[in-house]
Amino acid sequence: MSSAAEIPQRDEALKSLVTRFKEAPGSGAFVELAAALLARGHASESLRIAEHGLQLVPGSADGRVERAAALLALGRPRVAYVELLRALAIHPNHKRGMRLLGRAIVDAGAPGRAAALLAKRSWRQAAAPAGGSFQDRPHIDE
Repeated sequence: MSSAAEIPQRDEALKSLVTRFKEAPGSGAFVELAAALLARGHASESLRIAEHGLQLVPGSADGRVERAAALLALGRPRVAYVELLRALAIHPNHKRGMRLLGRAIVDAGAPGRAAALLAKRSWRQAAAPAGGSFQDRPHIDE
């Protein structure tokens, strides 16, 4: 696993995010830092930052989506799938979360389920009351 010290120091934006994260690990900075690390190819470090942030802010849907994105990048679609279900339970209309859920299902070996699940979720969310419902949770193996 790489560390923040190994990230090239010339990247001022990333350095700023690292500083913000160190000053306030439970703030939204952990989500931004995890996303920036993943975008730069540091999936393991992104996962570590997301998990640390989620220990402090377990209700962060964005943090859970970033954790899932890192898990997908590390080739762990089934764990990412579970994390995405948690994120979507918090924020049912999270667009990136829904896209990654489809990818997790495809990566887990059930591509036929991805389109059906997303169509079902989209229809159910359009018809659901404001709070939404998370009934009939799908399983990858269905």
